[in-house]
Amino acid sequence: MPGPLSSTLAIIGSIVSRNSAARQDEDLASIEIEAYRDALDDLPAWAVREALRRWRRGEVGGNKRDLDFAPKEHRLREIALMVEASVRGQIIRLQRILEAEPDDSLTAAQRAETVKKARDACMARPGEAAEPAGEVEHEREAAQRDLMRRRAAVEAEIAAAEEAETTSERAA
Repeated sequence: MPGPLSSTLAIIGSIVSRNSAARQDEDLASIEIEAYRDALDDLPAWAVREALRRWRRGEVGGNKRDLDFAPKEHRLREIALMVEASVRGQIIRLQRILEAEPDDSLTAAQRAETVKKARDACMARPGEAAEPAGEVEHEREAAQRDLMRRRAAVEAEIAAAEEAETTSERAA
């Protein structure tokens, strides 16, 4: 959800006023503000603010010498989109936790491990990767069971083919 626009404009104003030349005329400043507004007006103000904070702290990738200047409009938008995506990912993970149904087939140790993973996911900072609680391990176990089942089926086919070959050799 974009906006509020007044907050986004205040952030843009701080970028332009802080990084403008002393003799910059008003027309040039309004052109620069309009360029930032075009790039950022559909983003939440909190994401734009966080993107600017990360830029000023040097917490973004790229050439460190570029951080001495105001970020270009497209670059600030890119950072803000990454911030927003990170927060949306956290929201999705937390929603999954809230909607989770209890699994009575888990042992106490498995339950404790799942609680630990959920706690770690909740404590992760924006931008850090945090796996949904137990999801990766569950997928890994399911894949291993599937692999074992397929291997057994292949071995059974090989054994059947060898037996059929042995039977046909005896008959000949």
